Amino acid sequence: MSERAPSAERSLRALATRVDDFERAAVARGADLRCGLGCEACCHVSLSLAPLEAHVVSEALATSDAATLARLDARRSDARVVSGARCVMLEDDGRCAIYDARPLVCRSQGLALAYPPGVVPLESVMATLDDDDDDAHEHERDEREERDERDE
Repeated sequence: MSERAPSAERSLRALATRVDDFERAAVARGADLRCGLGCEACCHVSLSLAPLEAHVVSEALATSDAATLARLDARRSDARVVSGARCVMLEDDGRCAIYDARPLVCRSQGLALAYPPGVVPLESVMATLDDDDDDAHEHERDEREERDERDE
């Protein structure tokens, strides 16, 4: 590892702390900015990491227990993960397997948005890069729409 890497890692961790501080301030503003267990709309998108963030995630995984690593490994072949429709780190109970080491994009999701309590439209976080990505998410959107129609 280069001499710059520890400094860069410290800088990334300091930035993550600032984002977390901002999140706490935003949450203190009101319930419209509060996510909790089960609020996983932002976890249903394919994201990329900066190399330094990947290093931090790797360090967190290195300290994970065998059961967590086995779940993550098994989940890699899940069709939703492969298609980019679900983050591999999203546990079945809605928790993030690497919450303390999550990337900046995950830390900042939803902070500047004010939706009604309990509502974050999936469409607002389902960014796509090309037509193939649209096809991968089309089935999930159709299922959501059908479920919403049934619930009405």
